Amino acid sequence: MRRLDSLSDFTFAGSLTGVEGLSTMIGDNYDQVEADFCDYLNLQVPEMYWHTQRERFTEYCHVLTMIAQMLGKLGKNLLTMSQTQVGEFREAYAPGRQGSTVIPTVREPYMCEAIVNLATVIRNEMPLMYDTMQVSGEKDTAVWRDIYIVLPEITMYLSGQLNYATTVLKTGQFDSKRMAENFILGDGTMYSGALMMALAKKGLGRQDAHELLVRLRVKADKEDKLLKDLFYTDETIAKYLSRQDLDKVMSPEAGVPHAVEKTDKILNLYRKRHPLNEKGVINNGTNN
Repeated sequence: MRRLDSLSDFTFAGSLTGVEGLSTMIGDNYDQVEADFCDYLNLQVPEMYWHTQRERFTEYCHVLTMIAQMLGKLGKNLLTMSQTQVGEFREAYAPGRQGSTVIPTVREPYMCEAIVNLATVIRNEMPLMYDTMQVSGEKDTAVWRDIYIVLPEITMYLSGQLNYATTVLKTGQFDSKRMAENFILGDGTMYSGALMMALAKKGLGRQDAHELLVRLRVKADKEDKLLKDLFYTDETIAKYLSRQDLDKVMSPEAGVPHAVEKTDKILNLYRKRHPLNEKGVINNGTNN
């Protein structure tokens, strides 16, 4: 939303000109007439007209496309979390809603899939907007037709995608218990970064700790052993970290406080930049 706000002065501008980009048809006071016209519509007075400056539309759609891809990433993450073997997220199902037609007991995350699909559709339409910048002269109606199709479609698709994302996050269920269980099922790989830094702080050195953990990874794969078991039995690691130290490093809870702190910081920044008005609606940091 901050990106859209920053575009407003340039993108959301009026135009009171002929097809050649001139205002001669209005008369000698065309500047004042145009200013009044734009003020009435709550639009900016353009420094240059869109007839030869097509990047107004392109930049607007470019920002919408980036928003769509961000939502697409969210959809992909939720799809992975929705997999039966992962089970960390469940999309809400209204009474009577049918799941899989092939496997009746599976509830397909259709809205998550739609979020990803729409991100792909919007991304594939964006190249047409770049093509519209290669305008011949001023009145190049060939590229106008691309704008007539792509700009409203991207806007509508993003509106639908936002609706799906909002609904999924409001009504979906995250299973924190299953998340903790999945942490325990891991072989220790996800803790290797924290373990490397713990060894470095104890005096082994970051590079030596990195090389040691890489060797243990290779050994675990070659001997078909759990990596975390090798962490506990390795003689070099034992010189620097006790078993209690390893338990603390390789605990799912170890990084939670920092993650919560980071999340709270992001949410506080969002609330500061997008405060609610008297009606409880986000005003995007503007006076509109």
